[in-house]
Amino acid sequence: MEDVMSVTDEEFEPIFSDVVNRYLSKTNFPKFIVGTGLSVGLGISGMSGLADELENMYNSEEYITYLPTWKQYEGIVKDKGLEYALLNIKPEEEGFVESIREITAKFILDSDYKASFIFNEESTSESGYLNTFVSEIMDNSDKIKVIDLSEVPSDILSIVIGIVTRLVYDVQFWMTPQTDETRHPLAFICDEAHLYMPRDTSKMKAVENKSLEIFEKIAKEGRKYGVSLVIVSQRPAELNTTIISQCNNIISLKITNDRDKSAVSTMLTDSLIGLVDVLPNLDVGECIVIGDSIKLPTKIILDKPKEEPKSSTIDFWDRWYDGKDTVFDIDSAINNLIQQSR
Repeated sequence: MEDVMSVTDEEFEPIFSDVVNRYLSKTNFPKFIVGTGLSVGLGISGMSGLADELENMYNSEEYITYLPTWKQYEGIVKDKGLEYALLNIKPEEEGFVESIREITAKFILDSDYKASFIFNEESTSESGYLNTFVSEIMDNSDKIKVIDLSEVPSDILSIVIGIVTRLVYDVQFWMTPQTDETRHPLAFICDEAHLYMPRDTSKMKAVENKSLEIFEKIAKEGRKYGVSLVIVSQRPAELNTTIISQCNNIISLKITNDRDKSAVSTMLTDSLIGLVDVLPNLDVGECIVIGDSIKLPTKIILDKPKEEPKSSTIDFWDRWYDGKDTVFDIDSAINNLIQQSR
C-alpha cells in the first residue's frame, strides 16, 4: 500500500475525468480541497504543496499559456488558500479554472496514500501476476495465512475483500481433480464479518452487493468445491441471514444483548433454544459449542493464546487514579492517523 501510482496521459484519462466531474465540479471543488483537509491528508503544510505543483505545471509547455494568469493568483493561493483564490477568479478566465482542476486531479491521484495502491499497475500488468497472487494465498505449505486489510480505506474494504475471495473461489472451482483425487480444502476465517456481510443491504452500493454475493455463494455451494466459511462477529444480529442459515456449527461466547441472542436462537433447533439462556452467564474464555462437529452441545473452556492480544478491558478507575503504564502520545497517534499505519 505504500506504492505511489505512476500517472500517464492516456491510461489514466478516464480516472482524471471521473475525479474532475464528480469531486472537482464548480460547487465541490473548493470544499474538496479545503473542507476535507486535503493538505493534512497529503502531509503538506497548508496549500504550499499544491501551490508548488501548480507553479511547476504552469511553467511547463502544456500549460505555459496560463502562466501570466497564474502569477496573478499565486500569492493568494499560498497566503489564503485555493478556495479564496477561486472565488476571486474572473468569469472570463474559465479556461484557467479548468486547468487548475486538471492539475489538482492529477496531484490528488498521485499523492493520495490511501487510494494510490488501487491504480498502481506496475506488477498487475505482468501476465504471471494472477498466478503469483493466488499462489501466495492458496499455497498449502503454510497451514494458516493472514490477509491483513487493516490499512485498506473503510469505504472500499468490502470491495477488496470480495475481490480477493472471488479470485480464490474461482480458482478452486476451476480445478479439475482426477477421478481418484479431490480438491485441497480451505476455509476463510472472516473476522468482523458484520462489516462486509451485513443483514441490512438497503444502504449498500451495487458493487458492495456483488462482494456480498460471493460469500452467499460460498455459504450455499462452497462445500462441493472444498471452500468453507468461518464467520466471526460480536454482533450476530447484524449478520446476513442467508449466510448464517447455512452454518452447521456454532461456537458462542458470552452474549447479553437480546437481539444477538435471538439471532443465535434462529440457528438452533427447537429442542436447543433453551441453551440461549445460558449465554449471558458464560465467563471469559468459556463458550457453548453446538453442531455437527460435536455429539452433544457442550460448554468448553478455551486455551489462552501463547501471545495474548491487547484486547482485555482497561481498568479505567485504576489507570485514572495511578496512570500506571499508560500511553498518551498524541504526536505519534496523529502521525499514524495520517499514514494510516502503526
